[in-house]
Amino acid sequence: AFFVQDDWRASDHISLQAGLRYDFVTDPKEENGKVAGLLSLDDLNTKPDGITPGTPMFKNPSKKSFAPRLGVAWNPWGDKKSTIKGGYGLFYQPLTTSFYRGTTFRIYPYFTGVDIRTPPVFGPGMIDVLNAGVNPATVQKRSEFINYEEKQPFMEQWHANIDRDLGHRMVVEIGYLGSKGHNLPFYGDPNAVPSTYGADGVKRLVPGATLRYPSWGRIR
Repeated sequence: AFFVQDDWRASDHISLQAGLRYDFVTDPKEENGKVAGLLSLDDLNTKPDGITPGTPMFKNPSKKSFAPRLGVAWNPWGDKKSTIKGGYGLFYQPLTTSFYRGTTFRIYPYFTGVDIRTPPVFGPGMIDVLNAGVNPATVQKRSEFINYEEKQPFMEQWHANIDRDLGHRMVVEIGYLGSKGHNLPFYGDPNAVPSTYGADGVKRLVPGATLRYPSWGRIR
């Protein structure tokens, strides 16, 4: 990370502070090259493994993570008893190990996971079912992927406050602090059976709909 900052006193009544931070991370790699990216969801139907070997898990968005900061302090009456302050900044959340560590170990075919649809029993009885052999028609591949065009998560933060020295060791201050998150990561299953809301507001599966990618089970 790199950071530059400058303070400028424009007059006896006002001062400005400006800064710029650049924060980036490198692409995650596996010693034997056993990570790759799902470049498009369509590849789940057109490629046997979905992934494109030799590609990163996701396109690194941190290379453009320039985060400006700006602050101002104003003494409107020049008596050094009242000050109005404000500031704004962008703060990026690097996509580090906590973001992709689970996916690293669950990328098909480097990780072999399957879903067995509609098993006849649950619990300990599943051991007997597996020992007896499973019909390949009921087995589906299972994997985790990261959106290849993942966007960089970041936060906007801003504040404004006024303080007044009342004397007698008393200061009154009122302020406002706000923030807004963008591109926050979340989990989803793009292979879920399509659903829709009915006129009664209840969400139901679309009649006759099937999995978008039939040879795959749960995808996260």
